[in-house]
Amino acid sequence: MRGEQDSDLRGELPGISQEPELAVGLLASPGPASELTESLVPEIADRLAVQLPGVRWKVEFVSDRLVEPPTDLSALISAGARCFLTVAGISWCA
Repeated sequence: MRGEQDSDLRGELPGISQEPELAVGLLASPGPASELTESLVPEIADRLAVQLPGVRWKVEFVSDRLVEPPTDLSALISAGARCFLTVAGISWCA
């Protein structure tokens, strides 16, 4: 019931989109991997919109080394999560 009310209000309020927005973060180390990944952002956004309609897709790209090698996978994943939460403007405590 609540979802129906929310969707009704979206059409009445200025600046509120009819479609929800989903963000996808792409992260690559600086250098060739970063250049390739960044060049694919428009294509990925277009494919998401075609394959999964009904939402606005926002594809964000970040080039960052994150950690100094060697490191374990869990440290790399944690650093990636902190990076994207920071980009999204979400305060995150380690």
